[in-house]
Amino acid sequence: MKRQAQPRLTADGQQTLDQYEQVLRQLEDLSSITVRNYLSDLRPFISWCEAYWNEKREERSFTPQAVAPALLIRYWDYLPTSLGLKPSSVNRTLMNLKRYCAWTRKAHLIQADPASPIKFVPKEATSPRHLSDDEEEALVAAVNATGTLRDQTIIVRLLHTGLRAQELGPLTRQQLHLSKRNGTLRITRKRKKVREVPLNATARLALNHYLERYATGNGRSFLLLCT
Repeated sequence: MKRQAQPRLTADGQQTLDQYEQVLRQLEDLSSITVRNYLSDLRPFISWCEAYWNEKREERSFTPQAVAPALLIRYWDYLPTSLGLKPSSVNRTLMNLKRYCAWTRKAHLIQADPASPIKFVPKEATSPRHLSDDEEEALVAAVNATGTLRDQTIIVRLLHTGLRAQELGPLTRQQLHLSKRNGTLRITRKRKKVREVPLNATARLALNHYLERYATGNGRSFLLLCT
């Protein structure tokens, strides 16, 4: 993939970038790739600031003293609305700008850190994705091949009940009811609400096999017995 051209900077803007690069390379124990990543977020910010001032007919070039919280907030809004960046990319950029502003404050180039009041973008809530049949078969095959009986029981339970990981961990033997034809798990949720989770034949077979081998510790979380 062809790299995009680097945004052009004024002489002062380039001097600012070069100065920070020198600091990162000489005073920080960072790899060349990390330095490049830090600068790849600072350069577009400098370029944007100078373009913004030019549009406002303000004759100025970039200096650390010109960065104010209001300017950072405008850039914070510009990244997702104009560039379409996702929250993770916006937060990465903001993290690097915060790092730069913190250094300018430490180096006494500015009196107050303009980035300190700027908040990160809340992360997007993503819905769980169901495994495809092929993915489920591959997962079960891998666990059966290399996992312990405990691992196999956990995977079967998760796949065949839809339990969350935080619900699975603290389960005790008393919450499990098994018979020849049916079975349920009694799950206590927030505010002490209780729900019954039915167990199909595959889940019941796995649990019976597990309990036959590790039928101890009635008061403990029985999935932890096989450690």
